[in-house]
Amino acid sequence: MLRRLLARALTTLNSPTADLYFANACADWLAAGLVTRHAPTVFASRSVRLVIRHDARAGRASLRPHHVYLIDDAIDLEGADSALSPYWRFKLERVERAAAARFLPGARAVVVSADPLAAMIRARAPEADVRRLDPFWETGFADLSHHETPGPFRVAFLGSQVHGPDFAPLAPMLRDFLEAWPEAELIVGGGHGRLVPHPRAQDLGPMGWAEWRRALPGLRPHVALYPLTETPFNAARSLNKLIEHGIAGAAGLYAAHWAPSRLAAEAGAGLALGSDPSEWRAALDALAADRARAASMAAAGQALARRLNDPAPQRRLWAEILEIDA
Repeated sequence: MLRRLLARALTTLNSPTADLYFANACADWLAAGLVTRHAPTVFASRSVRLVIRHDARAGRASLRPHHVYLIDDAIDLEGADSALSPYWRFKLERVERAAAARFLPGARAVVVSADPLAAMIRARAPEADVRRLDPFWETGFADLSHHETPGPFRVAFLGSQVHGPDFAPLAPMLRDFLEAWPEAELIVGGGHGRLVPHPRAQDLGPMGWAEWRRALPGLRPHVALYPLTETPFNAARSLNKLIEHGIAGAAGLYAAHWAPSRLAAEAGAGLALGSDPSEWRAALDALAADRARAASMAAAGQALARRLNDPAPQRRLWAEILEIDA
């Protein structure tokens, strides 16, 4: 009982993971009753229960003869949470790790969102049938007209609340960048705007998932940043930001140690940068001075995101392991 109460207190009624890895791609199955949503992160077909991260708010009606478990964050790697805030470390320990202890044993399959997570699960449960999926957004993509019209040069950090420690090292550099470029503006997500106190820095504040999904295509930044502290936890992050930046219509600047940054660099969709803030500043200066290059990178980024944002692999996998004839 205490575990369930704690899980409820530390989780929300909306789950980005559940939407991005199941509900968006399989919305028609939900509408047709082939799958029932019993909780924000729990779904069930006739014979198989799908638990995504945890089972908070799910009742006994969701139980089935078989279960599948999906996780999209590193839960076991030593030091994996060293760059997280105390709150997120507590949540990881009391909700996600506790759920993994319950749902990994006996799972028909374990679905993960990145190769390092697959390795983590195989180390913990060598007998597990581990599958890998990329996310799928149903949100429409922004057009790229903001790259073609005069106006402010908008730089955005599209991270969530959990990304504060990753963003903080760039904050002094971004204040200096705004001072040096009077036509530049900064958009800061995740409630981290206080780190860059400047009249041309817009703090979006903390947003719920539904609100963020609606707002993203309208932000229209020219460049979006994805800095990550180099930890095992961050190394295991999915390629989701490549799609998110494509939806927003931005060229991307990415931490080079994050493996998907290579996809962006190879596609001409972004730059893979080291940890020194001066390297990020040089990239911003170059793109602010050459907006045509930023526009070209954003177009390539959107093409890459559209290619990656494919529901078909999810539908094939879920039809197989949830035993759905669709």
